[in-house]
Amino acid sequence: MTVQSHVNGAVSQSVGAAQDLLQWHPNKSESMKALAAYLLIPLFLGQIVGLLSATQIKGWYKNIRKPSWQPPAFLFGPVWSVLYILMGVGAWQVWKHGGWAAQKDALSLWVFQLIFNLFWNPLFFLKHDMSLALFDIGVLWALVIVLIGVFVKVEPLAGYLQLPYLAWVTFASVLNYTLLKLNTQPASTKRSA
Repeated sequence: MTVQSHVNGAVSQSVGAAQDLLQWHPNKSESMKALAAYLLIPLFLGQIVGLLSATQIKGWYKNIRKPSWQPPAFLFGPVWSVLYILMGVGAWQVWKHGGWAAQKDALSLWVFQLIFNLFWNPLFFLKHDMSLALFDIGVLWALVIVLIGVFVKVEPLAGYLQLPYLAWVTFASVLNYTLLKLNTQPASTKRSA
């Protein structure tokens, strides 16, 4: 066997594997399991993080200075639940294009941004470190923008489903910054925005 025939064989195998991935279609059971995982993981982890900070929201957070335009606290849980559902459906849409093997980069980015998402809450509410929380949410904001671009290339709907998430993270970033400014001024100069 010549070198040329080895190269031709390797190329044929690679092309065949790529064609298999492009034509990969999960069965209904696999697809529903994946959808459940992509929905339940962020919802469950978000719920745990929310429960950990519940006492701080009623205590420390209630007593800090806040801008007049801040939404009521009861809205944050339902908003995050909807966003986690949109995030999960988007990731599932990407997964349907070849599974984890074909979409490893896009789905790894989804996991990575989810980690930054989940870390913000303990940084802000448990550590009371508004500066570090602002850094975290700034990185999260950038990751969500990249995620949208990556998801749109795989499945446009998956990327578009992340737009409300980007809008909320943008709003939350501005709120975090405002809270930091309001609560780091000397006591004699503090005032509500």
